[in-house]
Amino acid sequence: MNNRRRLAGRLLRAAGVVNIISGLIHVFLPTIGKWDTLFQCVPPDYISFFAISSKEYLYSSNYELVFICAGAGGFSLRYASKLEDGNRIIAWLSIWIGVVILYRAVVQFYFFGTSFYSIVAFFVILSLTTAYLFPLFILKEFREE
Repeated sequence: MNNRRRLAGRLLRAAGVVNIISGLIHVFLPTIGKWDTLFQCVPPDYISFFAISSKEYLYSSNYELVFICAGAGGFSLRYASKLEDGNRIIAWLSIWIGVVILYRAVVQFYFFGTSFYSIVAFFVILSLTTAYLFPLFILKEFREE
């Protein structure tokens, strides 16, 4: 196994751990962010199917992120060794996750402003992006499936 593929596997494992931690943080995010007081101004009968700003939608989306982050993290830990072995499909899946997370990094400041925590989150997300996109830069080293 060559060193760059070994590095790709290590980056994938590290990103997996960070993604799982991110999922766990989302479990506690409503409590940490004091969402119960944050949404007091939203009327309790305001439940609209298309109301993206409704508190129900935000809670639902948050808990969906728990499974998305944990799933991507589990995938990363499970298949890092196959990436090191040169599996091109795993390389492309890692790249796909990187593209999705890159979008998340791009919109960070638009949606969350530029507070200290937002800046920290941006750099964590950017680190994840880099880890998942790394196989893109060494794609020729992965064999065709």
